[in-house]
This record gives sequence, structure tokens and C-alpha cells, in this order.
Amino acid sequence: MKRTVLISLSAVALIAVCYVTTRPSAEPADPNFLPTNYDRPEGAIPGSAEALQQWSYQRAYPNEDLPTAGWMTAFEQREEQRASARQGQRNNTTDPWEALGPWNTAGRTLALEINRANPTTIYAGSASGGLWRTRTGGEGAAAWERVTTGFPVLGVSSVKIAPSDTSIMYIGTGEVYNPGGAGLDPFLRPFRGSYGIGILKSTDGGQTWAKALDWTYDQERGVNDIAIHPTNPDIVYAATSEGVYKTTDGGANWTQVHGIRMAMSLAMNPEDTDTLYAAHGNFFSTGHGIYRSYDGGSTWTQCTSGLPSTFGGKIHLDLYERSPGIIYASIGQTYQTSGTASWLCKSEDHGQTWTIVSTDDYTLWQGWFSHDVAVHPRDSMSLYAVGVECRFSTDGGTNLYSAASNGLVLGTPPIGGPDGPANYIHSDIHEVEYHPDHPDTVYFGTDGGVFRRIGFTMESINGGMQTTQFYNGTSVGTVDTMMYMGGLQDNSTVLWTGTPAWQRLLGGDGSYSGLPFDGVPYRLVSYQFLNITRVDPAGNWVGIITPPQNGQVSFIAPFRVAPTNHDVLYAGRERIFLSYDGGQTWTGTGNNSFDGNFITDIAISPQDETVVVCATGPVNGPHHLFFTDDGAGSWSTANMTNLPDRYPTDLAFDPTNDQVAYVTYSGFGTGHVFKTTDFGQTWTDISGTLPDLPTSAIAVDPDYPQVIYVGNDLGIYVSEDYGATWNPFDLGLPEAIIAMDLIVSEPNRKLRLATHGNGAYQRDMLIPSNIGLEEDIAPQAQAFPNPFTDQLTVEVPNGTMIQVYDLQGRVVFEGQNPVLDTSEWPSGTYIVVAGTERVTVVKANN
Repeated sequence: MKRTVLISLSAVALIAVCYVTTRPSAEPADPNFLPTNYDRPEGAIPGSAEALQQWSYQRAYPNEDLPTAGWMTAFEQREEQRASARQGQRNNTTDPWEALGPWNTAGRTLALEINRANPTTIYAGSASGGLWRTRTGGEGAAAWERVTTGFPVLGVSSVKIAPSDTSIMYIGTGEVYNPGGAGLDPFLRPFRGSYGIGILKSTDGGQTWAKALDWTYDQERGVNDIAIHPTNPDIVYAATSEGVYKTTDGGANWTQVHGIRMAMSLAMNPEDTDTLYAAHGNFFSTGHGIYRSYDGGSTWTQCTSGLPSTFGGKIHLDLYERSPGIIYASIGQTYQTSGTASWLCKSEDHGQTWTIVSTDDYTLWQGWFSHDVAVHPRDSMSLYAVGVECRFSTDGGTNLYSAASNGLVLGTPPIGGPDGPANYIHSDIHEVEYHPDHPDTVYFGTDGGVFRRIGFTMESINGGMQTTQFYNGTSVGTVDTMMYMGGLQDNSTVLWTGTPAWQRLLGGDGSYSGLPFDGVPYRLVSYQFLNITRVDPAGNWVGIITPPQNGQVSFIAPFRVAPTNHDVLYAGRERIFLSYDGGQTWTGTGNNSFDGNFITDIAISPQDETVVVCATGPVNGPHHLFFTDDGAGSWSTANMTNLPDRYPTDLAFDPTNDQVAYVTYSGFGTGHVFKTTDFGQTWTDISGTLPDLPTSAIAVDPDYPQVIYVGNDLGIYVSEDYGATWNPFDLGLPEAIIAMDLIVSEPNRKLRLATHGNGAYQRDMLIPSNIGLEEDIAPQAQAFPNPFTDQLTVEVPNGTMIQVYDLQGRVVFEGQNPVLDTSEWPSGTYIVVAGTERVTVVKANN
């Protein structure tokens, strides 16, 4: 995850991007696996930090941090809109969104929890894709399902099941790595992931959920760890960005028992449950260190003896339950400092004194982000210490050995695994969990989903887990409608060809892309900082076409292929670079820098490759929009009078009129969609009833330009009247998704959606109707019983086709038989579609 300048194809093969490291004993035979060896970068910003910084900066700007409220308010507003728009949706909408995957690649997984009473049931908390569950121990191509909570859950940083009653669960939400807040610490805006709403609780094994620690209007907070009393599930502790909280009544009431911010990890003595350990701090935040309480959290003492005196990263704890005086601590450094980056520490006297047992650098530059320690449940000397690399020890940590290799995996891994060659694991490991009955089986939550090690064999178990995090800049085939490509956080540029098993083409943080036009035998892919490569249909890298590398550049930097001339490319750094030969040569346009900021997006007219608009990001000063109608020979600055001081995210032209263009904005507190009808001279806010949320995507229907789609940090909205009114367009999507990009596949009129946390979807585009909302009519379809178990009856007029979708958009039934055998269906929420009717039903546990 360090910046690297490409100088040759061999250099690409060596770095293949930044965060993949390995120390294999021998060169792998698999040509699609490229191991990488390099030293820890000193002071370089890793890609994980760049990604989080860009995400949070866009949403917080111009403030230092996210506002305390806004996202949950928007969710409630959306639910009201859904109700009021129900009749119109019935008349005008299409089939639900269809999930496209990837199902053979998963995204960042922060938390794991195994049901001790039934260890094949495992829960995984994703960074921005909600809560997931497998009932097969991760085995199979459809092993995982998204757990519906009824709340807009995105980031799940902690999952815990009560040891004394496994039907009781708590999940902690929000991904936060720094204290935040003006004037508190040197790192403010950066390093925040998805929104948090506090803690949710289930008392029926995850079927239904209720608020416990209610932070629905404190979206900038996060819950990092949870500890449940071993015999009394009403006593729960939570390590949060605001300190340690405690409840004694099952979550009805909470008390802050330790006020030092950035509590990251908890451990409880199972033999003396009033003895607790809490690890606090990240990025040198005030009071960082390990604390112990002997009285259930009423008072705390910092443990210092034998611990490193200077470190800035976070700490993770694990306690050996058979002899709870033995505690391990994984301590990380931030990436800014040199010297030791990892400390594995051990105490054998309840935390009174500590020994640094190893400084083997397994966290590398991710000591603030991804590392963990886990001790074998039956052997206090056996453990895993993980971070960027995966290490194990059989002598209490004195010697750490490689448990797996990581590297760049290309090609098309099968759904359900393996994800790479033998003994492969994705780098950036966030959590380790031992199987409770068979501790030779160990599970790992990584930036590439869930992995399992049985004995000495490591393998991925991500079948059906749709949690990848797309960025903006996706592309579609203009002839082949079964081609769709985009870039993922830490998981390459990937290509969909009609199945949920996507092909990996280029590693790292995949960025903007371009798919072939008629007669073009290559694809254009890129990774962070505008490094562009040509890839042939077989997946081979056939040429680097990166523009000149001078000046500032966005982490996820834009380039676009002209719709009317595939040889014309525009790419953005501090200014626009133009190529007339498919990227073989580039010419800088405009001044050396348009306004001192880097380019955030580019749009090219669908009618004329010389008509272009670009936006800059407000990094070194106010942002601007720039237009050209002569192929970048000259640029004019748009009139910014009515545009907000927020971060611009996406641009689009009207498909029939180059004078009409749209821009979307991130942030809070202003409009988010603006329109010009005079080439940028004046702007109108057309946000209307859209929620006040960061908005990242816009698409205009090429056949019906009055129909506009936008995507924000909650879902998708549509206007059928040039932006005068808006309605939700999210049937079949989870309760909340972060929409990063929308693009139209024109030949088959599919709208494709790339999300940051739930992969990709597609849906038929609307045919606009001039008919307004009609009077409510009696429904023509009914489904009962609801909830149902082994059988569902759907009453419809004779001959009506019935389709049933799960919440991932997969068809689970299609036919005309009104009596459905549902005995093999997983419990959860389903959508019954019959003609123009939509009925939501729930399958309960058998």
C-alpha cells in the first residue's frame, strides 16, 4: 500500500500493487499469482489510509468531521417517501435490482463470531456492506447471506454472541480509526469509514433486531469491540470511539465507565468477571494504552510495566481463558514513524507486568488499521499474530512463522474458493477466531473477505458474500451487454461477463476503467494515482499508457474514453491530459494547474468528443468546474455562484443537448444535484426532495433524458421530470447501500450500480409515464401466511407469472404454481413479484 511509479511491465509484475506482500518459501507455480517482496515504506501513506482519507474528506468537507446527525434522518425520510410513492412505483417500476456479485471476491471484513452451540453458523461484519451469516461454516458457492436488521447497517466492527444464550447477539456499527472532532488530536477528518448507529441487539438468533446503544443520530461514532458476561447476557461492555460503555439491563441503559477515547479492544476474566482489560488509542490519541479494572469498570489503572513506551497505533488483546492471568497484546505503530512497527506483548500476572516477546514486523505500516492476536483455546503457547502478514507461534510468540503467503491474484477464482494458490491469504487481516471445538481450524477476517486454515492448509470461504467496495469510474461494453468493469478497494479491477464470478485484471485499489468499443481488442484498467494499463481479452497486460506523472493527483483519479471516438481519452491530474491514439501519447491541456487542486471527475459529451466538463476537488482552495467545446484547446471556468462549497463527485451531459450538464456533490447541509442549461454559465439546484446526504453518482437515460438517476450514501433515486420530483428506486436493494457509480448499458437498457460495500447490481430502466399517481386500488396479489415457514401461498389472477427474489436480487422461484415449497429457503426477507404487484414476505425459522 505504498505509492509506486510504473516503469515497465516487469515493474508492474513486481509491485502489482501496493498492499500485497509475501514471504513464500518458493515461487508459486500459478501464473495468475504474483508474490511481492518489499521493505516497509518509511513515512509513505498506505493505500488503506488514502482510501479512508478520500472517503471521509469528501463527506466531511468543509468541516473537520462528519456532522453528528443526517444519515439516519435521511433514512427515515426515505422510508416515508417509499410509503407515499408506493402506488406510483407499482405502476411505473421495473423488476427489482439484480445482484451481479462479485461472489468470488469479498471485501473488507472487520469482525467474525462463531456460534459456539452450532459452529457451522458464523457471522461476519463487513466494513460497509452490513452483517453476513453462513450456516455451512463457509462451505459452498452460496454459503453466505446478508442478515436483514431493519436498520441502515453498513459498517459492522464487532459481532458477539452471548456465551450463556446463543440466541442473544449484539453487533457494533461504524468504522472509526481516529478520535475526530476539532482540536482533539492531530488527525481529524481522515481515517473514518462507514457510518455508525450504535449497537443493535437480537434475542432470536439474528432474525429480528432492536436498538441497544442508540447512536442513530451520532453517525460519526463507532463501536470497535463488545464483551458479554459469560453467564449473564444482560451485562455487556462496549469499546467505542467515545470510551468504554456498560449496560446491566441488556442494553436498555448504558453508562460510560471509562472516558478515554478510542477504546479498541476488550478482554474479560471469565473466572472473575469484574476484572476487565481495555485497550485505548490510535494515532497517538490522548491516554492511549492498556487499562485494567478490578471492579466491573468503576475504576481503572493503566498497565505500563514492560510495555513499549512510544507507539501510536492501536492495540488488540486476547486472554487465555483456561488461565486468565495470561494475556497477549498486539500493539501497532502508525505509518508516519520509522523504527519498530509491531510489538507482540505478553503478561502472565493479570496485566501487572508485561514482556515484549517479539518485534517481528507483521503489521508493517498497518498498525493503526489491521492487526490482531488470538491465543489457542487449549494451549497458551500457541497463537496467531496477524496484520499485513499472517504469522503463528508455538512458543508464546518468541518465534513467529509465516502461516500463509499473500500476493496479487489475477484470473477468475471459482465461487466458494480457492481464492488463490495453495496457502494464499489476502493481506490486511482484521480478526482471528479459533473454532471452539476444533481449534486446528482457524478463521480470518481480511480485506479480501473470510479465510480458513485447517491444519496447515489456508483457503478462502467467500461464496456468495457480496461485500466488495467499488469506486467511481465503472465502464460497460457498448456492444457486448455482458461486460461491466470497475475498480475495488484493495481487490483489483474486476470484469463481469454475465456471471457472479468476476475476472481480476489488475491489482491494488482498482480505479477508473474503459471497456472496448467496436473493433478495439483491449480493455483499459487503472489503479490508484492514475496508473493506466491496457489488458487484452485473455487478461494479459499489453502496455502501460499512464499520462505524464507531474503535479497532484487524486487517489482514485479519473480518465474517460470518448463515446464517439474510442481513440480519444481524457485523464485528470492537476490539469487534463488528452490522447488521440488510445493513450499511446498524451498532451497536457490548459495551464500547468487549473486552480491548484486535482481533478475529481470528467464527463465527455455522448455526441461530440470535443465537448468536455471536469471538476476539481477543494483540497488547496475552492473547487471549480471547467468546460471546453474545442477538444481542450481552451477551457472556460463555470460560474460558481449558485454551486455549494462541497466536494464534487460526478458529472454527466444530457444525451441530446451539450448545453445541459449535471454535477453531484458530497457532504451535508446543501443541495446535492445541480443542473446547467447554458454550458455552465448558470446553475439550478434540482435536489428537491432528495435527502441531504453525500451523493456520488448520476446517470441520464440516453433515450428519455427527462429520466435522471442519482445514487447517494443510502440508495438510488429517480426523477421522471428533469429533476423536478424524486422517488426512491431501490426495490431489491439492502436497507442501505453506499452508491458509488451509476452507468447505463444502452443496448439492453440496463442501469448498473456499483456500491461501496455490497458489490454491483443492475436493473431495467424505467419507461417514463405521464400518468400521475392514481387512486389506490385493491392489490391483485396477496401472499400468506406472512411470516411463513415451509410453504407460501400466492393469490394472483389465473395465468399470472410469479417471481420471488431474495434481498440480493437472486430469483429463488419462478412459475405459475401459487403454492410454493419454501422448506429449503433460508430464513429472511423475500420479494414476491406478480405482474405489477410487489409483496414483501418474511420466512421465519423452522
